[in-house]
Amino acid sequence: MLKQILSEMYIDPDLLAELSEEQKQILFFKMREEQIRRWKEREAAMEKKESLPVTSRPKKENSKSVHWKLGADKEVWVWVMGEHHLDKPYDVLCNEIIAERAQLKAEREAEELRKTQSKEFANNLKMKSQYYDLQAPDTQETQNICKKAATEKEKLGKGSRPAPLLEEEKIP
Repeated sequence: MLKQILSEMYIDPDLLAELSEEQKQILFFKMREEQIRRWKEREAAMEKKESLPVTSRPKKENSKSVHWKLGADKEVWVWVMGEHHLDKPYDVLCNEIIAERAQLKAEREAEELRKTQSKEFANNLKMKSQYYDLQAPDTQETQNICKKAATEKEKLGKGSRPAPLLEEEKIP
C-alpha cells in the first residue's frame, strides 16, 4: 500500500482520515523523501545529459546554420552597443546605413538608365540601318545605269555609234 501511495503521490482522503497522527507524519515524511529522491535523479540525469558531447544532426546540403562566437569564458560572446569608447552612437550608425542604401539605390537607378539608353540607341541604329537598306537598291540601280553609260561612252570613243534609246531605257 505504501509503495502505491509513493508511486502515485496521492492518498485517498478516506484512508488518510483513518490514520493516526503518528502514521500521517510518517507517511508525509516518506512522501517528501520520495520527492527529494526523484528530484535528485532528475538533476543527475540533466547533468549527465549536459556533460555528454552535443551530437549535431546530419546536415542537409544547402542548409543554413548559426554558429555563435564564444568568449574567453567559453560562453556566447555578447557586445553591448555603445559600451566601448570606440563605438559610434546609434544615430551615426543609422545615418551611415541610410547613406549606404541611398548610394546603392542611386547606382542601381543609374545602371537601369544606362541599360534603357543603350537599348534605345540600339533600336535607333537598327531603324537607321533598315532605312538605308531600303535605300540601297536605288543606289545599286543607279550604279548599274552609270556603268552602262560608261561602257556606252567607251564604245562611242572607239567609233561606234550608240543605238537610240527606247523610252523605257531613258534615264529620268
